[in-house]
Amino acid sequence: SRALYPQFKRHGIDQIIKRFDFSIENRHRAMDDADIIWKLFVKSTQLYSDEELASALGPILKTPSLPPKIKQAQVKALPQAAGVYYFYDENGTLLYVGKSVNIRARVMSH
Repeated sequence: SRALYPQFKRHGIDQIIKRFDFSIENRHRAMDDADIIWKLFVKSTQLYSDEELASALGPILKTPSLPPKIKQAQVKALPQAAGVYYFYDENGTLLYVGKSVNIRARVMSH
């Protein structure tokens, strides 16, 4: 929604339902919420060309998802070389020690 409709401030499911006048019977139920996302996709394919969709959504689909407290810059700073890596919790407690021939790839596999 953010990539295709940047003119709108909010992009939650409730706002999408209102914006496109979608109907839903059981809000906050997995299948019904997923159906709204499907309706948004179908509506977007009617409003945008395949090229416009690919341009807006391509970068999102190529970017791996990260946990909320890990920034993309932190991942990019990891070496693509052999070494040892450490995982700490937010209090600084050591959680895990690992080794790999490609630290960045291995950390991302976690």
